Amino acid sequence: MEAVRYEREELDYEDLSSTFKLVNRDFNRQYAGIYAIRLTKFQTLLEERVEKKWGKQYPVKKLVDLVPNEKVFVFGTIYKQQELKPSILREVSDEHQVLPLPPKARYVSGTDILILEDELQRILLVGNTNVGEFVTGVVVALLGYEDDTGKFIVEDICPANMPVIMNNHNINFSTPRYIAFISGLDLGSGNDCFLLMQEMIFTLMGKAGTPKIQEIMSKISRLIIAGNSLSSATQDRHILDKAKYLIRNNMAASIEAVQQLDEIIFQLASSITVDIMPGAHDPANFVLPQQPLHHCLLPQSYQLSTFHAVSNPYSCRIGGRVVMGNSGQPVLDILMNSALEHPLDAMEKTLEWRHMCPTAPDTLGCYPYDDDDPFIFNVCPDIYFAGNQDSFGDRVWISADGHSVRLVSLPRFSESGTIVIADVNNMECFTVSFGTDEDSGLPVGQHVYLSARVNDQLVIRAYTPVSCDEEKGYFDLVVKVYFKDVNPKFPEGGKLTQYIENLAIGESIDVRGPSGLLVHLGPGLFSIKPDKKSPPFNMGFAKLNMIAGGTGITPMLQLIRQILKNPSDSTCMALLFANQTEADILLREELEEAASKHPDRLRLWYTIDRPTDGWKYSSGFVSAEMIATHLYPPADDTFVVMCGPPPMINFACIPNMDKLGYSAKLRFAY
Repeated sequence: MEAVRYEREELDYEDLSSTFKLVNRDFNRQYAGIYAIRLTKFQTLLEERVEKKWGKQYPVKKLVDLVPNEKVFVFGTIYKQQELKPSILREVSDEHQVLPLPPKARYVSGTDILILEDELQRILLVGNTNVGEFVTGVVVALLGYEDDTGKFIVEDICPANMPVIMNNHNINFSTPRYIAFISGLDLGSGNDCFLLMQEMIFTLMGKAGTPKIQEIMSKISRLIIAGNSLSSATQDRHILDKAKYLIRNNMAASIEAVQQLDEIIFQLASSITVDIMPGAHDPANFVLPQQPLHHCLLPQSYQLSTFHAVSNPYSCRIGGRVVMGNSGQPVLDILMNSALEHPLDAMEKTLEWRHMCPTAPDTLGCYPYDDDDPFIFNVCPDIYFAGNQDSFGDRVWISADGHSVRLVSLPRFSESGTIVIADVNNMECFTVSFGTDEDSGLPVGQHVYLSARVNDQLVIRAYTPVSCDEEKGYFDLVVKVYFKDVNPKFPEGGKLTQYIENLAIGESIDVRGPSGLLVHLGPGLFSIKPDKKSPPFNMGFAKLNMIAGGTGITPMLQLIRQILKNPSDSTCMALLFANQTEADILLREELEEAASKHPDRLRLWYTIDRPTDGWKYSSGFVSAEMIATHLYPPADDTFVVMCGPPPMINFACIPNMDKLGYSAKLRFAY
């Protein structure tokens, strides 16, 4: 079948984020200025909304001019008084407590109240208010009156809502055109899944996936990475408490993660235009708006014209659509300080309030502006996203003027393995997930068959995975490649191993299985079939002897990994590993590390045919003396497993086992 070549679709682009770029950074200011400018700007916007919603039947008054029982319109900023909200004054007053109070998941309670503030005064709000849905910092217009006790009785609320949109509603490309979003790579977390990440990279680059997937990927014009590319684990919050001599020669935890991020983006940007936003865990300024990642962090990526480090929040026009969003901090902060349950609900509220970060600077850090509030929406987005959420979600929100906005919550890739793709034509979204939630279906002790047609000849070989059944969506094989013209006895080398060596990402190979007569069921318990036709029987053992030769180490490593990862498994293991030379010892570093960490659970000994000077282990074929010295002696609670070349098993292992009194019923050869 002839290969199909796809060309990457391109779309017009305009950066609209200039308002989020900090030119003069002056932190010697009070935060009162940002609330003052926010109220001033919203008053003009709200006057238009009030007239449109309620007309001019009631006067607009300042709080200081209120007369009891007179129905009026008032403008002001909501302050939400929350008993559970962290307070530095409360922390100081509670210093006498022996144990610190545990952090709250949310700061809302039934005792929360709303207060309205304008330039001169504040007043308690009661009546038609949904306290749980509001947060501090929202500017609204209220219809109501002051009662005799000095409280304002709210009858109706008018938020600013979004501006009238002037975007092109007749966008209609002849074929789908896409924008891709990804968030929360969390590199450096210690749980990085390289295979999952690489699958995502090669799929976006068009090097993997079915022809249909490749066609879809070719229509993605831009990839937006929405923050938290690094994990919080890369941040050493106690670094300042350590003595200098303890950290002088230590590499920062984030350096390796940043280098890995640079490699990932460099690969992606060689095929697709990439915009990367900073997030809460990334090496950027903490307060919003976060400035673009510095070029010294990503030296490879910055060399490419298709790479753009952008701010958080971020706004742009792609293919005529206004795309706007953040790395998730504003949404998460609103959820923490309100009764709203879903990220999309919080995003809807920010559009109704016409402010992306209303809780800044109260509970969300931001720059102390005194002449502008860049988080006020001056244009209505077509696609509005928030990164680093628990799950994917999308919803269409209709503004008061009838404009449709597609809301998208982006899941953390490190937890979901999911990217989100939006169609520029209709703004509909779908996800592409990598990996799978299903177990691999390969029990410990079983093997698989790999087959391929090499030079018109079908070649089949058995391999034992070194991973276990709990791994999701993949399994690991250790394959020793026998190259052509290296071993004079086998001038052609290994047909299948060379075939596997030359497989490219996206190519496939036939895998069948699982198969085998032995299964490890759990601590000390094995299921064994005498032959293929006989039913299995279960046996329990306290000790496990293992003899491996060459690549026969793979089933042993699988057992070792499975047993050692379970602290409650008390099985004691002893491994005798035979090879031709010291250089032939596969997986030596992992084996020796396991034996070093678990000396009471794993014994390890080697023998090689051709030792060199300084070799401290045995030499020669597996002998009775080696078995007697380095393995557990014969007993009813001791099981022996063997895997290696047939001559080793038949002429060295079995005869010596018989000589030493090991029961044939208590040993197994793969």
